[in-house]
Amino acid sequence: KDRWFQFGGCYALIRKKTKSYIFFQFLRNIFLLFIILEMVKTVGSIFIVKSFRQRVELKIEEAFLFQVILFFEVIFFLALLQALWEWIFESKTALIVMWIYYLMSLFMGEICYINGWPLEILLFLVPNFGMGKRIIQLTMDKEVIMIWLTFLIIVVMLTLKIVITKKDFWNV
Repeated sequence: KDRWFQFGGCYALIRKKTKSYIFFQFLRNIFLLFIILEMVKTVGSIFIVKSFRQRVELKIEEAFLFQVILFFEVIFFLALLQALWEWIFESKTALIVMWIYYLMSLFMGEICYINGWPLEILLFLVPNFGMGKRIIQLTMDKEVIMIWLTFLIIVVMLTLKIVITKKDFWNV
């Protein structure tokens, strides 16, 4: 939250006269950043595959496309969640909370799989969705996972919007 004031966020807030402006600017910036990163990753992967093999036909399969979209949604969700924690707590505390959530999610995902616990528990352990092997082991349909993750993104976005609009910027 402090960096918004270092890079003109205070002036934007005064000029636009709405706190929602900062929220929408943040969403736009983070979404564009992740789109660019995913495009660079995909183009880089294609370039590497083509450079190692002279004649390779690249077929974009449904499973690959699903995994790319799912990975993008997972990263976007985690970035939004990190931003939410940073608006609520100090940045160091938010980072610790996020790492604990991330590591516990992976640990609990492994425990669920090994012990045969219901895999529906993984719905709340989002970092597991970003891993190809773990997503294959889920018994749910791909569409259900995508809809659930989209729902979680919307919930975090709405919560973040509420936190930002309720925040008193002048006493930061």
